[in-house]
Amino acid sequence: MEKMIVDRGHIESLSFSDLVTLADEYGIDVPDDLDRQFLIAEIIDVLQEAGNGAEDMMVSVPAAESEIKLPKNYNETQISAVLENPAWVFVFWNLSDADRLMLKKRLCSLSLRICSYETRSQVENGEKPVSAYEIQNLSSSQEQHVLLNTECRYVTIELVYENASTGSVLACTPVVEIPEGAEYLNNVHPGQEPDVSEIVRLSGINDILTEQYENHRQSFA
Repeated sequence: MEKMIVDRGHIESLSFSDLVTLADEYGIDVPDDLDRQFLIAEIIDVLQEAGNGAEDMMVSVPAAESEIKLPKNYNETQISAVLENPAWVFVFWNLSDADRLMLKKRLCSLSLRICSYETRSQVENGEKPVSAYEIQNLSSSQEQHVLLNTECRYVTIELVYENASTGSVLACTPVVEIPEGAEYLNNVHPGQEPDVSEIVRLSGINDILTEQYENHRQSFA
């Protein structure tokens, strides 16, 4: 039996969302802060382990005529979200061939609808969101960083299509819970002196907040 050759170069050419989907197919846990190159290495390790002791798989860099390409689309419409920090969420999605054809025929455009809720039960009971807004002109790579409304603790993100006469939700993420920070830090803004105890001040909280603002100021939005 000929060996199935999985090309490392092709794996490295996949978008991050495709890598996450592929990792999920092989049961690889993907932490929020996982580095792209580390994820690629994890996938290749799993593929190599799957081929150990078998004659039907190997991982290498084959000649072009021997290359077996991994699919770029798993022919399923779905959307997922990974919370990066309390201010930003990374969203990625896929479209099935049928939905892609439908959108093309109806001349529809895609958008992301970010729905915010105060409690998880509001989502579970199908209640209207406390607030909602849409992001249009989506990235062609089918992945996007989204700035959250941190006034609410629970968020769902819908993949929505619409044209002049119709519109509907194609897919929706599971509920994303925004973690709560320490109350005395939630309202800290640049230039303000945080009202903290002396022991916390001695820990260097002022320097930490300054460094956070200089390098990650989007989290102060």
